[in-house]
Amino acid sequence: MNSKDKIFEGILLVTDMDGTLLNTSKQVSPENLAALKGFVDRGGLFTIATGRINASVEPYLSCLPVNAPAILYNGGLIYDFDKHHVLWAKTLPEWIKDTIPMILEQFHGIGVEVYTEDGDVYVLSENKFTDQHQIHDKLVFHQDSDYRFKPWRKILCTWEPKKLERLEVWLKKENISLPFVRSEPQFLEILPEEVNKGTALEILIKYLKISPTNVVAMGDNLNDMEMLQRAEVGIAVANANDDLKKVALFNCTHHDNHAVREVIHWITQEWEKVLLSI
Repeated sequence: MNSKDKIFEGILLVTDMDGTLLNTSKQVSPENLAALKGFVDRGGLFTIATGRINASVEPYLSCLPVNAPAILYNGGLIYDFDKHHVLWAKTLPEWIKDTIPMILEQFHGIGVEVYTEDGDVYVLSENKFTDQHQIHDKLVFHQDSDYRFKPWRKILCTWEPKKLERLEVWLKKENISLPFVRSEPQFLEILPEEVNKGTALEILIKYLKISPTNVVAMGDNLNDMEMLQRAEVGIAVANANDDLKKVALFNCTHHDNHAVREVIHWITQEWEKVLLSI
């Protein structure tokens, strides 16, 4: 393969997983997969940026041509799956642990999951949403008290979307000075200070030593907001949150209609125009 065949060298495509790369059945469509393989074969860099943890991403890596470190825990961890190496990570401050009993006391029926530095997930309070989450992401929940002695990467609260609005109000009222974000309508995540997918993307760009102008990012929910804003080209899928669509440079097709394939087709057209103008 000659240099002309590597036309995507230096271009990074980073996609969210659920609601973006994955379809409603939590699968990568053959159409998306073929487009991604073609993009990588022609020199492109591809990775994912997700709220998922290592263990729930790994089953997809046997087919996905990920060739750059992945952004996990909504930006709390950058991990190189090829080298099994943590590139960058941040954990929650110890004081946040004291707020969990307060949340459980104030909001009866809320589900609370704690994600520790070693990759374990502890469920402190269960509801139908934690049950669904465990099944969909193939999580192994622990229920012992070891979580108290480990650093935490994030806290995930699960409930009816309207009820989570009450939690958001309470967190602000209590001056919980940490970022919290809706990764799904039924999920509210409390993250370490200054952690989001956008900040992690900036770190990854510097590590890869590529131009920030050659970065395309795709997403569907509010936890993708900073990532789409930091990328040169931020793209929201048709099923995305309306507020995300407002900050996206472009909107593309629905995630069930092979959105990643459509974006790679657009990248191909635009990049070929650049090459023809040189």
